[in-house]
Amino acid sequence: MKLITAGLVALLLASPAYAAFDYVETFDSGFLPWTFAPNSGIVQAAGGNPGAFYQGTGPFFSGGPQPRTLFGFGDYSLPWHGNYRTDNVATIGVDAIILTSAAPSTGYFLTLFLYSDGGGVGDAQIAYQVGPQLPEVGEGWMSVDFPVPSQSATLPAGWTFQDPTPNNPPPTYDWNVLIENVDMMGFYFFDPANPGTPFQQVGIDNARVATGPVSVESESWSSVKALYR
Repeated sequence: MKLITAGLVALLLASPAYAAFDYVETFDSGFLPWTFAPNSGIVQAAGGNPGAFYQGTGPFFSGGPQPRTLFGFGDYSLPWHGNYRTDNVATIGVDAIILTSAAPSTGYFLTLFLYSDGGGVGDAQIAYQVGPQLPEVGEGWMSVDFPVPSQSATLPAGWTFQDPTPNNPPPTYDWNVLIENVDMMGFYFFDPANPGTPFQQVGIDNARVATGPVSVESESWSSVKALYR
């Protein structure tokens, strides 16, 4: 885990503005408050974007791979968890790759999701934002940065609530409860509205978070990471 200075940046998804990234997890060293659902993950020392990366061990036949932070790990899960509004979180990004697939890997999308347990039974909240289409097997790494409107008082445009307890009465959805109490975040390698996926091996690298919009010069994440190796 490494802190990144304000001069190292990436282009916001679907936004002409730029943001300074305060934190980047390169997976090169240190404790990892990350896992893959429904299966586990492993850090690979090479093959990332560049260097080390976090690979799901798969196969992921049900729902699709979900790299996510570990729930309930306190300070080990900072800066991914907590009050996004107070922290003024502006952007969350990641680099993603599909390594192998049991069937054609076309037409799938990378999605950011945020989860809060809401503080009580039946209060859990999940909201997600669907990003761009994932690259196919053999097309390499894709970098995506998702805007996170943490100061919005209502569910922002482009975000969708997801029922965290299917087949049970859904909670009263509340963006404020979620954004002020993020207990887990991560990425779906699919659109939740169409979760079927044939992926077997996928990976992520350079998971990152930015607070507050800042206009600075853009830089590729490959060159950013290379400076901190």
